[in-house]
Amino acid sequence: MSEDPALATTVTVPLAHLAPGRIPQLCVKTGEKAQCLVPAQATATPRWAWLLVLAGGWPLFAARRWWFPHEALALPARNYVYDRLAWTRRGVAGCFAVAALGAVGSLVTRSPTGLLAAWVLAVATTAGWLLLVPRYWVSAQLDGDRVTLGGVHPTTAAALQRA
Repeated sequence: MSEDPALATTVTVPLAHLAPGRIPQLCVKTGEKAQCLVPAQATATPRWAWLLVLAGGWPLFAARRWWFPHEALALPARNYVYDRLAWTRRGVAGCFAVAALGAVGSLVTRSPTGLLAAWVLAVATTAGWLLLVPRYWVSAQLDGDRVTLGGVHPTTAAALQRA
C-alpha cells in the first residue's frame, strides 16, 4: 500500500474509459485492488470560478455542483480511502453549517463582527477542502469527452491508460 503524495500522478483518459464496467478495479489512491466504487463528479470548472471562494466558498461548491458542466463518475477505491473521504466531507458540511448559523445569528443581532467571523470560517473551510482533499482523494476535471484525474496512484494511472 502506497499513498505517498509524491507518487501521485495525473492522467487524462476518455470519459468512456471511466464507465463502471470498463474502469480497472484498482484503487485510484493506493493502486491496490478496489473494494468499492465511490461516487464522484468530473467538472469543467472555468479558471475564474476560484474567485467564488472570496464570496464565502459555498458559491464555488454550488456552481461546481449545479451550474458548470459535469459528469457523474464511480471511481474504484479501498474502503478506508472512501471512509476517510466521507469523514472529510462530513467535517466540511459541519463547518459550513456552523458558518451559516453564525451568519444568520449575526444578521439577526446585526453584528458585523459575527458576520465577518462566519465569512472567515466559510473561506477557511473552502481552503481546507481545496488543500487537504487532494491528499485523500482525486481531482476530476472535465474537458469535453476527456477527464483529467489528478492525485492518482501511478499503478492505477498506467492501468487507466491501457484501458
